[in-house]
Amino acid sequence: TGTGAQGVWLDRATVNASNGLIVQSLNSRVLVGGSTLTASGGNLLVKGRGTSDGAAPTSVSLSIKDSSSVASLVQNVGAGTVTLDAELTNHSASFGSPSALLLANATVSSAGGAMSLTGVTGTAGYVEGTAGVRLDTGATVSSSGPITVTGTAGSNAYVNSRGILTNAGSTIVSSGGSRRSPAGRAPRCSRRSSMAISNTCSDAMVNRL
Repeated sequence: TGTGAQGVWLDRATVNASNGLIVQSLNSRVLVGGSTLTASGGNLLVKGRGTSDGAAPTSVSLSIKDSSSVASLVQNVGAGTVTLDAELTNHSASFGSPSALLLANATVSSAGGAMSLTGVTGTAGYVEGTAGVRLDTGATVSSSGPITVTGTAGSNAYVNSRGILTNAGSTIVSSGGSRRSPAGRAPRCSRRSSMAISNTCSDAMVNRL
């Protein structure tokens, strides 16, 4: 992906699908800004595989965020799954808060199926302050089914790098429990971390591996 370029860029768009929905790029970045993606049947997949050039928003492989004060919504209103899958395949700079998967002022929801958020960073190049999965203010992840969040910061991720970073004002909720990130606190891991929420737990479980 060239500097400043996106393989897929949805800006304040609306996409509806009744038999599964896939939005992906297997060799470049994906940006969903102020858009609504809705699957009413089948599974929903959003996937990005891109490099970081160190300038927001192109320091993120898969970014789901607001645009012009319009929040993004990614939802499966049927019984299917929701999968967000991102990897930063290389890094040319460390500034710009490089992340594989970023949610900011966006809601990701599932009416009944399982939900999975995965982000991998630091597998090539040199990078500092990177995160596999980053949830910023206004990020809400909710499901009546199980939620799994897995972030990996590889061997080329250095100072202040984390598998999962949840900032103040982000929320993960499943039926039976929730985890809200209080101000000034966030789960952090230097290499790999996973957060799993099941239907029966009262709070998220953060495993630092």
